[in-house]
Amino acid sequence: MKLVSALYCSISLIGCSVSGSTFITRDIDNGTDVLYSKARANDGVARFECRSSESGQCFYTVFAHDCRSADGAGVETANCTDAPLRRFSVPAGSTHELSGLDDFRLCVSTKNHAVAPDCKPVHAVAAQ
Repeated sequence: MKLVSALYCSISLIGCSVSGSTFITRDIDNGTDVLYSKARANDGVARFECRSSESGQCFYTVFAHDCRSADGAGVETANCTDAPLRRFSVPAGSTHELSGLDDFRLCVSTKNHAVAPDCKPVHAVAAQ
């Protein structure tokens, strides 16, 4: 354990960051990737990589991280809104980079449709 601590300390002294978040979304059907996406956020910069998508695009929706309670119960907090911070698509085999994203929640899909913070599709309310 002391070796690991010393290694992290040494890396931080030369300016390398070992913190950050990684998001992997993978949907496989009969051994074939339907969707495979990787995203990495570090020091306010997020890099989104669409490795494969049956539609040819990965559709990303980024929400504020504080949309769920800290205890993990899944209860929405007062800070949560249905409005995403960002929505964008990335062609399969490509990457996209955004700055200013430190702590966020991510939804990825093969379809271009609006999603709620729980990543479920938002359906239009029928006129009454």
